[in-house]
Amino acid sequence: MVLPVTATRRATVAAVLAAALASTAAAAPATPAPPAQARARAAAAAGDVVLYGVSCAAVARCVAVGQETTTSNRGSDFAQAWNGRRWRVLAPPSPGSPAGLNGVACIGPAACIAVGSYPGPAGPGHTLAIAWNGQRWRVLATPSPGNSELTAIACSRPARCVAVGDRFTSGGRQALAEAWNGTNWRVLPAADTHSADAKLDSISCAGPQRCMATGTSFNSATGATITLAESWNGGRWLLLRTPSPGTRVSDLASVSCPSPARCIAVGFYLNSGQPVAQALAETWNGIRWRILPPLTTGRGGSLLAVSCTGLAQCIAIGAQVTAGNGRSPGRGMERDPMACSADREPRHRPRQPAGRLVPAPRLLCSRRRLLRHRRHRPAPHRGVEREPMAPHLTGQ
Repeated sequence: MVLPVTATRRATVAAVLAAALASTAAAAPATPAPPAQARARAAAAAGDVVLYGVSCAAVARCVAVGQETTTSNRGSDFAQAWNGRRWRVLAPPSPGSPAGLNGVACIGPAACIAVGSYPGPAGPGHTLAIAWNGQRWRVLATPSPGNSELTAIACSRPARCVAVGDRFTSGGRQALAEAWNGTNWRVLPAADTHSADAKLDSISCAGPQRCMATGTSFNSATGATITLAESWNGGRWLLLRTPSPGTRVSDLASVSCPSPARCIAVGFYLNSGQPVAQALAETWNGIRWRILPPLTTGRGGSLLAVSCTGLAQCIAIGAQVTAGNGRSPGRGMERDPMACSADREPRHRPRQPAGRLVPAPRLLCSRRRLLRHRRHRPAPHRGVEREPMAPHLTGQ
């Protein structure tokens, strides 16, 4: 199956985790299973669909986007809408093949913009943006400097959107950002990351001129992939200093900002010599980024997405690695269903003195509901598997 340039970008986390998990299962005779997203891509056949992004303008008004493989094994962009009762296919236009949509932002039930990439006349990768008005899609002309793609989008208003991604130049891969004003897209001046390999995977806008984007860049001095965060103030991008706890890889895959001075970014990190990656969460207080206390699950894994509805109410999802329970010899690592409870905020939060920052949130993942949610245990799995994980961010 031929996939657009999207496949090589969005699988970064999956590829690194696959390598890490493979080393864990080296002692087992079975071949380790790849991460969930990698398995989804590898298993995709004619007519199969992989969804990469979703946005909801209301409880019963959501749009999800991704890629569908056709009978010719060439991917086409895909979208479907949720009306509170069922999903229906929206059949977005495909200016080229293979094409794919990576992200979508909906300001209202009839105002969505989705972004991705497709092969263009100037190179193998061309940025793609399409708009949904509630009845039909239309392709928006986007600048595409070289081999480039858009991986995520955020809109504070119908005519105020910022999309991010990456582009390849003679000097390597660089972060890319473009802005929509309701009429035209334009390339935004990028911050100098001082890296030959940088990309932006996620963006969140708390206002028309207050956006935060995260991803990764390469540190040539240490040879490590490090976290990347840039803020947009309406005029230029500012490169922010972010902690990178992993000696091998540190990645911020998703960010959500309920206010300009409060953002949560999640991802994973991997140390040299360690077989399994660990979940990573960092918080922005308007001045600096800092790492949140570690997850309480005691298991390796990664966080792939986060959504915040308030200053201290966020949900992050991802996958984790669990060890076999020893019931069957040679089982190695296996899936282990787990449910994470969402602890509520206190009814009456103490008032903070003027000028004092709200306490940073903590990641809580409870096992109290584990048995209640445990289903029939599947047949033994070979190698290493990952399981869904949904930690809860609170301000307690």
